[in-house]
Amino acid sequence: MPDLFIRTITFESGEQFPMLIDRESGIPQFHPTVYQVSMRRSKGLATATLVRDLQAILFLYRWGQKNGIDVEVRFRTHDFLSLHEIDSLAQEAWTPLDEVLGNAVKGAGPEVRQRSRTTLSRYRKKPKYQKFKPVAPDTMGVRLAYVRDYLDWLALQRLSRLNKRSGDYAALDSARQQMRQAIDARIPSGQGKGTGNPDGSQMGLDKSQQKRLLEVIDPGSPENPWRGSHARERNRLLTLILLLLGLRRGEALGLKVADFDFQQATVTVHLSPDDIHDPRQQKPQAKTRARLLGLSPELCRLCRDYVIKHRSRLSGVRLHPFLFVEGNGGAPLSIPGCDTVFLSLRNKIPDMPRDFSAHTLRHTWNDRFSEKADELIRKGAWTIEDEKKARTEAMGWEPSSGMAAVYARRHARERAREALVEMQSALFGETED
Repeated sequence: MPDLFIRTITFESGEQFPMLIDRESGIPQFHPTVYQVSMRRSKGLATATLVRDLQAILFLYRWGQKNGIDVEVRFRTHDFLSLHEIDSLAQEAWTPLDEVLGNAVKGAGPEVRQRSRTTLSRYRKKPKYQKFKPVAPDTMGVRLAYVRDYLDWLALQRLSRLNKRSGDYAALDSARQQMRQAIDARIPSGQGKGTGNPDGSQMGLDKSQQKRLLEVIDPGSPENPWRGSHARERNRLLTLILLLLGLRRGEALGLKVADFDFQQATVTVHLSPDDIHDPRQQKPQAKTRARLLGLSPELCRLCRDYVIKHRSRLSGVRLHPFLFVEGNGGAPLSIPGCDTVFLSLRNKIPDMPRDFSAHTLRHTWNDRFSEKADELIRKGAWTIEDEKKARTEAMGWEPSSGMAAVYARRHARERAREALVEMQSALFGETED
């Protein structure tokens, strides 16, 4: 097996595409490239997602190399993974990414390269008894799920060469399904840590946490963790846009000044993968549909004031159209820069969840939306179906998406808990009577 690494290339159009490369020859690997193009890139997935896909595939090849298994040769002879091999693969999936991949990621953003310092030769020489702190269950599960999908695709490529009516096809298809099911059985379920949620799903902020957040991000607050008027105004606006519009991090960082119509008090969220005008190496991307969102008078005023009074003072903003910019020159705010904003808030406010991030505010928006929807349903202005459609539109999901139910889960759980308490109290009341 050749020494492989991941390199993200940029086309003339600005589109980025990660590839698994043979370090010696510089040639992309055939099957991973075909898989990315035919099964993943065609879905419009973000570059970061494609990189994680390839990291999982490279992990699979590294595991095979360590155990004397050439996955592609094995599948070429219709010899899929056995149960004990799947057990070994699942056990290895708990290993931290930098220990597995080493220096195998290039062109995927500095934050990836900085944590990838273990060379392949050092990885091979590590004693078997050496232990590492395992990754979180959800991280292990995602990695194993990516590997499962790639192995399943490889198996289907071999099956496509056989006659579906033959006995060999039926036997091999059964073996493929058993392999997939065996990997599924080894993916942790409901074991997420740090979310404060029994089922491992991420939660939004409660009312007291939201109040503390708004107090701290006020530019005039002595608790505000940022220096300089630009940083304080920008970070307040970034936090409010995420909290009040429910945007993803990539959507917020991809907003352009021209997306705002201050006369109509609206903002358009565009689906613009790998924008050619974006100078950032790791380009933020919108993963959901484009949509037009309304702005309250207060939020509209804050957006306009930031553009006119703060952003315009930086010389670098003339070189690009993006709303949120760095304070030292005016370049577009980077993904690591955005993450640092929320790390500062997490450190400043002890009551914040351990996993507090930009995405936490998307969950918070959905909690607030559920409360408003309940109010409208009680008044008879909405039905449950209206709630689902409105949430789906505001979040930018496809109409057939099931994500509305996922984000409404916490509120449904709270309503169930309230009903349970009321039932208990009612029963005690009947007993006293």
